[in-house]
Amino acid sequence: MGCRPSFFLSVRVLRKLFRGKFLAALKAAEQSGDLPASHLPDLDTLCRKPWVVYCKPPFGSPEQVLAYLARYTHRIAITNSRLVHLEGEEVIFTWKDYDRIREMTLSGEEFLRRFLLHVLPDRFVRIRYYGLLANRHREKTLALCREVLPGPPARPKPPKTDWCDRLQSLTGIDPRRCEVCGQKALRLVGEVAPARAPRAPPR
Repeated sequence: MGCRPSFFLSVRVLRKLFRGKFLAALKAAEQSGDLPASHLPDLDTLCRKPWVVYCKPPFGSPEQVLAYLARYTHRIAITNSRLVHLEGEEVIFTWKDYDRIREMTLSGEEFLRRFLLHVLPDRFVRIRYYGLLANRHREKTLALCREVLPGPPARPKPPKTDWCDRLQSLTGIDPRRCEVCGQKALRLVGEVAPARAPRAPPR
């Protein structure tokens, strides 16, 4: 069944396919006992009814879709530029209401709660790679791809830096130095055991 060139699938085909998949999942749940039959409508009646699906081409262009998804995969929950002011225990930040920029004021506790909703649980990642980009053999396969495919040579990896170097490059503050005198701050290396047992207190 044909459709307009601007659509990937015909809506009439899509609604039949979605209806069949959805009702098949309901029947499987009923047969396995996960969903009691008393909670289900008449599936035969639902199968005879024409379903409605909402299908339209993506907005803008593929580049805009990619940019939209990239904001959720490679950015943090809120950028520093959106933070307007901190008054006491309240945080003022901007948010986008369609084309208008508005300000919202939240308590510090509520702001942190909303921010932490974007922090993934342990061992969860935003993007999971498969195939050539799987973490297990990504370094070897990418090196092989660069040898086979024509293109510019790979850029060397930047040197690894710890959090102290990153903080200094971003803020200019060296956490390894004292804020008062500027000398290198003391840090715990280890504990030295006493040379001899302490004397007993005098009676």
